[in-house]
Amino acid sequence: MITWTVLAIFVPLLLLEAFFSSSEIALVAANRRQLQHLADKGQRGAALALKLLNLPDWFLSTTLVGANLAEISNTVLVTALLIEFLGWWGELIAMLALPPLILLLAEITPKSIARQRPTRLARRLSPILWVVSWLIYPVTMVFAALSRFFLILTGAPQTGPVPFVTREELQMVVKVSRTEVDLKSEERAIIHRILHFSQTTVKEVMVPLIEVAAIPDTFLVSQALAEFQRTHFSRLPVYRQRIDNIIGILHSFDLLGEQPSSRSIKPLIRGVEYVPEIKPVDQLLGEMQRLGIHLAVVVDEYGGAVGIVTIEDLLEEIVGEISDEFDQELVPFKKLWEGVYLVNARMEIEALNEALGVDLPLGNYDTLGGFLIHQLGDIPKAGDRLQFGELHFIIRSATVRSIKEVEIHVKPPTPAS
Repeated sequence: MITWTVLAIFVPLLLLEAFFSSSEIALVAANRRQLQHLADKGQRGAALALKLLNLPDWFLSTTLVGANLAEISNTVLVTALLIEFLGWWGELIAMLALPPLILLLAEITPKSIARQRPTRLARRLSPILWVVSWLIYPVTMVFAALSRFFLILTGAPQTGPVPFVTREELQMVVKVSRTEVDLKSEERAIIHRILHFSQTTVKEVMVPLIEVAAIPDTFLVSQALAEFQRTHFSRLPVYRQRIDNIIGILHSFDLLGEQPSSRSIKPLIRGVEYVPEIKPVDQLLGEMQRLGIHLAVVVDEYGGAVGIVTIEDLLEEIVGEISDEFDQELVPFKKLWEGVYLVNARMEIEALNEALGVDLPLGNYDTLGGFLIHQLGDIPKAGDRLQFGELHFIIRSATVRSIKEVEIHVKPPTPAS
């Protein structure tokens, strides 16, 4: 008699707690993209699962309150029955047997099953959970309100709505698409760049000051016109005394109508925006669009200019290289023949080491050009060479201020006979 009475109470409450435990894990671990796809096809369980996911306070309160009520009721009722029929033996059995049984059968096992098939279980359990959530709605809302109150009281950050697709899920889609989805390599590259856009700083995309074409504020209109014709740029940064003291920019169309004479460019200099090199590029892009500016000067922690950044530089981080009729195409990395490579001097040392399988040392420089200048002690000219271990470097193109392209021989070239 006692056995059937205990089982009649223990088993239903155990199953009820297992339902709440598995529902919670299934919803949290479910693939939202798959649920949305099934919901669009009219699958009611998937639609209800998405509804619950969009109300995290509601469904988490439902599962937590439901599971705890079932566990407490089970423990209290079964313990009371065992004590009534078996006395202190019943109390001992309840203390030693109930906790591990409930933990194993109502928590560990159902949660393990839910982790293996979260999306499928979320679809099947959500309709039941939806009904139950309305039945215990008053209780769950009290607990949800208390939860928010204590979050505010402790100063914990308030979380926003759960995103439809997380960054990790989208990265997985791009990875899988190489073999399973008809997604072009260009599209994958754009998605990859978008995912990393907010994690990129201005320093990573700016044009270094050493490569910036700038003019002094002592220039005359005729000299500025000559520089515009030489560089084909529409804007030129203007500096005072030192190149790292950029005070503004000069627009080429501001010189229209000005006679090339001894007139100074100072009245034509426009103000410029300054941005820190550690600023995230997504924030800068929004600010530049809002302010309607095309170019900004990048400064370090001491306020000195270290480079410039344009709207084009930021957009290239998403869509790739943007070329115009005046751009000179510099191949970042190209294999000429076995053991010989043509490399853009702006290629980072870490990327070059990985590409060539070499171990160039890191130092107070980031790029191949910086490494070569550090080794040579000066800015080399086209044709200059450097032997470093088994690597032989030949400068293929350079300006008076920077290196452009370098030919790298992984083994020293054979002397001509």
